[in-house]
Amino acid sequence: MKTPRLGSSTVALVPSAIRVPTYDRRSLAVGLAHVGVGAFHRCHQQEVLDDVLHLPNEQQGGSWGMVGINLRPPALEPLLGPQDGLYGRLLRDGDRVDGRVLGGIVRTVDGSVDAVRSLADPAVHVVSFTITEKGYCHVPATGELDRMHPDVVVDVDSLRRDPLAERAILQSAPGVLVAALARRRAAGTAAPTLMSCDNVPDNGTLLSGVVRSLAEMVDPALGAWIVDNVCVPNTMVDRIVPATREEDLAQFRSLAGVRDDATVTGESFLQWVIEDRFGGPRPPWELVGVEMVHDVRPFEEMKFRVVNGAQSLLCYLGGLAGIDLMYEVMRVPEFAAVAEHLLDSEVAETLRVPATVDTVAYRAALLQRLRNTAVAHRTQQIATDGSRKIPQRFLAPLGERLARGLASPVLCLGVAAWMVYVTDGRAFDDPLAGRLRGVGAAAAGRVDDVLHGCLGIADVFGVALPADQRFVAGVREQLSSLLDVGPREATRRLLTTSRP
Repeated sequence: MKTPRLGSSTVALVPSAIRVPTYDRRSLAVGLAHVGVGAFHRCHQQEVLDDVLHLPNEQQGGSWGMVGINLRPPALEPLLGPQDGLYGRLLRDGDRVDGRVLGGIVRTVDGSVDAVRSLADPAVHVVSFTITEKGYCHVPATGELDRMHPDVVVDVDSLRRDPLAERAILQSAPGVLVAALARRRAAGTAAPTLMSCDNVPDNGTLLSGVVRSLAEMVDPALGAWIVDNVCVPNTMVDRIVPATREEDLAQFRSLAGVRDDATVTGESFLQWVIEDRFGGPRPPWELVGVEMVHDVRPFEEMKFRVVNGAQSLLCYLGGLAGIDLMYEVMRVPEFAAVAEHLLDSEVAETLRVPATVDTVAYRAALLQRLRNTAVAHRTQQIATDGSRKIPQRFLAPLGERLARGLASPVLCLGVAAWMVYVTDGRAFDDPLAGRLRGVGAAAAGRVDDVLHGCLGIADVFGVALPADQRFVAGVREQLSSLLDVGPREATRRLLTTSRP
């Protein structure tokens, strides 16, 4: 007998061990929109939204159904449309599995034409994003809009000819936003709050800047209107969400008794910190565990430098050692020890710790998360788009330590491991992949050629760090060691000379 597919008519078949929406989904109206409905969004912000929708109506403060939007593949409508927006999520810790069906997405949209129309709807009060670092079309070293980015060039030309995108097919998320905001301005309706949920520093500032800059290139008056009318808070999000595998779909089907093509998996840990700066109504996220704060930056620095810094260091060392999964990397004594050294010494000395955070507990929880054998987080997945990630994870704390005259061998090891990873001929996904492969081909494993070829990429390293001979010497030492003796022995040698 064929297993029925999850949807409004079959959700009642799901056994009671799996939580399902108990609110009336038929009464939900769209008040939110999200661009980039991938696995992370479905396992993080959607879970929080589902918690909000389970609050008593008088506490919700509005109708917060969401329209989900993907500008690029994979298409959402074939995935979630037949399931009426419903999908399952599995949280795993050791042998424990927690299943749930989430129901906050009430409509799905694919492509820029319908996206502009949806975002221009005055009923949408908050537009959020998980479009990855490269989706902002910015220069990582400066945070500014890359005006020569091919998608930006196309969108600016299209919007100059068709300011409301009535016929234009737009290529970039900033371009789609500018068109939607132009329609709101023309109609005299309120602007939505824009909220990035991507793992980039000052993500709200970045989003605001690229949207404003693209708008100014199209129409300076529109750029000025955006500055005056659009609020863009900064946020920090945290949950480990591996890519979904066939065995994940099979496990949910076994537990729920229905087929779900959109199942996501993750760890139980979840954190979301939002700057409390909105231009209109918003869901009462603080009632379901979200931290609403005046300044996100201390939380953001802890996430990037502690959680993401350790993940990136381990993924490159593990990847170079041929290890596929993060928990397997943590079983290598040298790699686990160097991650702890990073957290206890080099990174710890750069943090401004929020008063609400217990750093000892935070560090212990992270190490436990990295060792969670139930979460199949692949080193290759973490390494994706590394040129967009290492500036905040390695280079920012390195710069601060250099300014204070402090040595940073572990951070230099992280930079060096990234250089080897992207130049040794392996397959990897990065917006600068072609250029990095070119560096690798020309260098042919020669230390100085790898080093200076990578450091010459100003989009990643800027100009100050490559001009600092202390930085160059520190990275060169670790790079030479990695190329000479490999990741495990290079790490062991570093630890024998750099114990805190």
